[in-house]
Amino acid sequence: MPSEIPSFAKATWLTLQHAGEQAAWVLPCFSGRMKRLGRNLRGCLLGTTAGRLFFIGRKNFRVRFVEIPVSGLRATDDPGSVFHRVILHPAGGETVRLRFTRQVSRLVPLVMDWLEERACPADDRPESSGSKADVAAKQKDKALSVG
Repeated sequence: MPSEIPSFAKATWLTLQHAGEQAAWVLPCFSGRMKRLGRNLRGCLLGTTAGRLFFIGRKNFRVRFVEIPVSGLRATDDPGSVFHRVILHPAGGETVRLRFTRQVSRLVPLVMDWLEERACPADDRPESSGSKADVAAKQKDKALSVG
C-alpha cells in the first residue's frame, strides 16, 4: 500500500502526528457530503501505525481534515462503474462518504480489511467462512446467551 503523503497534506499531518506514529498507508480520494468539511474535497484517506484514521483534503486553497474514530466503525463499500464508494459509519460521529478512482480501487479491499481488524474486537469479528445469515445467527445466539 502506498504511504507517500501528498504535498498539501504534509504540514497538516505533522501537526496531527503523535510521537513515533507513521502513516501506514495513504490513498487519494474525494469526499462526499460531510457537514464539517463540505463536499467534493480532493484529498487522501490516511491510516496510521497507531490505528488512527484521517481524511485530509483541500478545497479553495484551504486544507481541512477530520479524524475518523475507528472504534465501533461500520464500513460499507460499493464498487461502482466510475468511482469505488466507501461509506464509514462511526459509532458516535458523522457519516463519512468517500470516492476512490478506478486507479486505486484495487487497494480499497485492503483498506476495508484494515478497518475491520481495528473496528471489531477479535471475538466479535465475523468468520470468513459462512454466509451473512450464518454470521448474523451466530451473533444473535451469542447476544441471547449473554443476556
